[in-house]
Amino acid sequence: MAAVAPSGPEELFMVEHRLLATSEPELKLVQQVLVEVSQRFTSRGVPMRYLGSAFLPGRERLLSLFAAASISDVRGRAAS
Repeated sequence: MAAVAPSGPEELFMVEHRLLATSEPELKLVQQVLVEVSQRFTSRGVPMRYLGSAFLPGRERLLSLFAAASISDVRGRAAS
């Protein structure tokens, strides 16, 4: 994946996803989808970078970190 240079000021946003009974292959697929979503919105003029995730198996949560200009750029896109 090629790095996308920010076009303006960025902030960091953490998105929490609830994942029930998730296997390692499913986690890899979710990560791939998050990368593709951020690339798609960047190509459409809404710069957003997916920086990575941490899975908390005991709590069945995936915490994903994004860089974007505002929360409204992340909300409804990466959070779905």
